[in-house]
Parts: sequence; structure tokens; C-alpha cells
Amino acid sequence: MGFLEFCRVAFAARTPNGPTLVQCVSGWTSLHPEGPRMERWSRGIRADTKVGSQPGGKPNQSNLQEPGPLKRQAIGAILPRRRGIRRRSGQREGDVRTVYVNGDYVPEEQARISIFDRGVLFADAVYEVCAVLESKLIDTEAHLARLRRSLREMGFALTLSDDEILGVMRQLVSRNSLVEGLVYLQVSRGVADRDFLPPTGVDPGVFAFTQDRPVEDTPGARDGLRVVLAADIRWQRRDIKTVGLLAPSLAKRDAKEGGADDAWLVEHGYVTEGTASNAWIVTSEGKIVTRPLSSAILAGCTRAAVLQLSQEAGLTIEERPFTPEEAREAAEAFVTGASQLVTGVVAVDGRVLSNGKPGLLTCRLREIYLDMARQSAV
Repeated sequence: MGFLEFCRVAFAARTPNGPTLVQCVSGWTSLHPEGPRMERWSRGIRADTKVGSQPGGKPNQSNLQEPGPLKRQAIGAILPRRRGIRRRSGQREGDVRTVYVNGDYVPEEQARISIFDRGVLFADAVYEVCAVLESKLIDTEAHLARLRRSLREMGFALTLSDDEILGVMRQLVSRNSLVEGLVYLQVSRGVADRDFLPPTGVDPGVFAFTQDRPVEDTPGARDGLRVVLAADIRWQRRDIKTVGLLAPSLAKRDAKEGGADDAWLVEHGYVTEGTASNAWIVTSEGKIVTRPLSSAILAGCTRAAVLQLSQEAGLTIEERPFTPEEAREAAEAFVTGASQLVTGVVAVDGRVLSNGKPGLLTCRLREIYLDMARQSAV
């Protein structure tokens, strides 16, 4: 099936009561019969796991207690004390966000970890981020599988089961009345006096929190992203999702200061990925191109889902490196990631793509990904 034929057939196959699509000057925009945005509602999610109190960050039933005696060494705040916290969906003015720290659910102002935590001193920690839509977590199976792989590669021994981790995330969604946003989970090697040699026999440190922010209806989704190309100076194990994010953070800062939205990183003459996303292009022949998995990039969960959906739709996929020039000359481009889902790229290094709007195929892939995500959300 050809590129344009696929899009025409896909749009014609929409159900009468589902979202419809109208053609804009240079792209397509998804509209709902009742308005431009889907109705959103709050639903509290109750964790299915039984809670207990064990080492390694297992949850207990202490509701908003001060952290226990685990932090006997000098301590520092996980998150800065904040005044005038902005109102979040489902919360009253002045409500305080609840976070999870080593088995306890506490107000964010009371969240503490040791200054000797290896994640603080050496970035010796891994993390995952799950999107939340309509108070449900997206693609959790893939995120938990990737977390386990990162833990194995780093040599961590986390005692929490996948069901218990999922229970923590769902509890946070419920306790914070989160309708749309993100859940961030971090696991460090643990607490030990500063030494380059990683310690043994210590309990991993675990904390998690929610972020109330738009995921579906964002400026990037509507207008697309402008990216610039930058040298990839990160370490060589980018397949492990560690918290060592200074290099991509500075690349994004530089891109913003230069008037762009983000950076695509380049190494040995080829694009690797974005600062926090996987990079894709669509050729003039309608072929979808993205870099193959290796230690040079992160195995994105959204990337895997989009690959599967594209293959099921009969689209042509090429997993291969692509050059900066190919990116500049692409018919379309987009990024994938937990916080961006599928988001169009409308300019690369100042070269405008798809008439400056998210491309036809990009919009369709975003739509079918959102359909899949809603159906599988928990």
C-alpha cells in the first residue's frame, strides 16, 4: 500500500462516532464531534497490590508520614520546597502533591533522600517515565520491561516486583487526582559513603512522583517542533536509561537559546536520536526511517509501538542510520517518546519540512498510537 493510499483508506475507515479529520492547508488536524479536545474526567485508581513494609522501597500503609529511620545519614531534599504550588486537575487550591520515597507516601515538602545516595553523587541510578491519559497509565508493560533491563545492566537488586511498582504509580495517580501528565520513577543503587567503587549489600533507593502537564493537546502536537543538529557527546551506553542526562539537557538548552524547540544529536555523520526522544524521517517515497537499536540509542517504548503499528498498517519501514542531509530533505519527520507520544518535526536546522506543519503520515501515526494507548491503558 502506498503512502497516500494508506492515509486515504485510513481516514475513510473512521467510525461515524469516532474522531474525524479535516484537511488543513498543509496537514491534518484531529477533531472530535463535540469539540477539538476529548472530554477529560477524573477517576481515582486504586492499587491492586497488597502493601507491606520491606527493605528496598516496598510500600507500606503509612499515609503521608514523615520518612522513617532509613535516612540516618545526612539528608537532603529530593525536591525543593515550593510555595504557591499551582493548582492541579482534580485538586483544590493549596493541595500539596504526594510523592513516594522508599516505601512512604509523603507530601513533597517532606520528601528526603540521603546526600550519600549514589544517584546524587554519581548519577548511579536509572529511571522510567510513563504517560497518563484519563487517569490511566500508558504502555506500562514495556516501561517495566525496560526498567528491569536497565537494572540488570547496572547490577541493581531491586526487591519490588513489577506489580508493586505498578501499584506505586497507580497510587500516585489516585492520590494526586492526576488526569493527564506523567509519572516519574527513579531507582538508585543506594546509600553509601562516597567511593568510585560501587558498594555491595545496600538497598536500592526508590522514589516516584507525578507531573500534571498536557500530553495529548500540546503546542508541539498542533504546530510541530523545530529541531537543530548538535554533536552527540553522551556516554556510549545510551541503551541504559540512566539519570546521567547533563549532555542532552545542555543540548536542549542550546537549541532553545537558538530559537528551536529541541536538538537531534549527530555522531559519526549520522543522527542518533533527540535529547529525550527517538528520531524518525519519512522519505519522499513514503518510507519511514529510524535508527536501529544498539548501544547508541535508547530502545524507546513508544518507538516499539509505532514500529508495530506501522508494520500492521503495511507501511514500509527502514531501520537504518540516516544522515543530517536526509533529515533536511525529508518529506516529513517526527519524534516519539513517553512525554511526546508521536510529535511532528516541521524544521531541521532551519529547513522547513511538510510546509511547516506536522505531516499527513505523522498525524495519522499519532492518532492510531493514541487509539492503541487508550485501549491498553491501566
